[in-house]
Amino acid sequence: MEAVFGADTVVMAQVASMQRPRRSESVVKFSDIAPTYHMVRAFTAASSAGALAIFASSWDFRSGAWLAVALAVAATADALWQRTRSSAVVPMLRMVFDGAVLTLAVIVIGGPALIAGPFAYLLAAALLILPLNRALLMIGYFAAWTVAVYFSAITSVGGSTRMYLGMGAAFVFLVALGVLLVAVGDSVRRTRARQKAMLEDAIEENRARTQLLASVGHELRTPLTAVVGFSQILREGNLPKHEIDDLIASLAREAFDLAGIVDDLLVAARDQIGELSVIAVTVNTRAQVAQVLEGWEQSIGSEIQVASSSEAKALADPARLRQIVRNLLTNALRYGGDQVRVEIDDGPECVNVRVCDDGPGVPQDRWQRIFEPYERETGKDQQPASVGLGLAVSRQLARRMGGDLTYRHTGESVFELTLPRAPAIEGAGA
Repeated sequence: MEAVFGADTVVMAQVASMQRPRRSESVVKFSDIAPTYHMVRAFTAASSAGALAIFASSWDFRSGAWLAVALAVAATADALWQRTRSSAVVPMLRMVFDGAVLTLAVIVIGGPALIAGPFAYLLAAALLILPLNRALLMIGYFAAWTVAVYFSAITSVGGSTRMYLGMGAAFVFLVALGVLLVAVGDSVRRTRARQKAMLEDAIEENRARTQLLASVGHELRTPLTAVVGFSQILREGNLPKHEIDDLIASLAREAFDLAGIVDDLLVAARDQIGELSVIAVTVNTRAQVAQVLEGWEQSIGSEIQVASSSEAKALADPARLRQIVRNLLTNALRYGGDQVRVEIDDGPECVNVRVCDDGPGVPQDRWQRIFEPYERETGKDQQPASVGLGLAVSRQLARRMGGDLTYRHTGESVFELTLPRAPAIEGAGA
């Protein structure tokens, strides 16, 4: 259990670390707000171009105004183009370019309001969408530009045109910053929702892992305890022959159950890491079922009837086919009635293997859920059965082999395994 609690701690630490932006991370993921950011860029660049054009046509025209207009128009076009793309690149170079354009505009027009608005916007945008170390670098860059602009533009004197343009710029960039902050807030809410979902998934995954560990520990300990106990009794000797035979049969039964649990766990683990593979060869289905039943009837003390009209040649993996049949029989003996039988028939396109029992069956609303991992019912002895992987693994293997596994109850419980029929030109089955 210490390992389980350790896993909980690691999961919580990993999720918590996602909520604390590091120096190499930004406050928000830029790709989440990229369209809004580029829309704001286009809005502010177009406003700057308009202000520069107005000033250039006024009485205080300067030679650099038209160059500034051209750069602002270029920035607008670039922003509109970037908005149509799904670029996740952090726009540090574009912020530098935008800062240079705005600086040139301030130098041309002048005015303290025209300095405060654009650079407050640029500083806030840098802190929000750039990693902290780069944002600090950008802040230093903008601070240097601000000092330069202050000594070059504030000394300029002008009339009402410059004042109105400065006030308009302050309003424009205040609106732009508001829009950007709204987008950032929405991004933060979505990020928190994703983190909450990830945390819930991690907790659920860890709960399932804990459940699996507890189930596996219980199920492995039960047959192992029996094997150890019976072995010690046999080692002591001085037992009648019929008791020795009974103990050996019990040992075989417990070892068989133990091997089945291990096989199911291995299949589930290999599928989870993408290493589960099956082969497709021609097999004699009746022979494979008989191999599973060999020695089983003596251990359970009853006979399992097998009805087969032919050898029923199928395309399947022999080991996986036996694993499916073993799981279905184990399920029928633990959950079903006292009468269990196996039916095999050879259709025109597929081979059907049915494991039937006369038990009460499963409610119809659970016909699909019983094939989910870790779904368990209470057995005949009122004890939880296995780890709840047998049916899930069996359906998974059946589908990997091109078939399927289904359940129905029509007076009796029927698990039907369907496999592709082997071509008639194939040789004798395994």
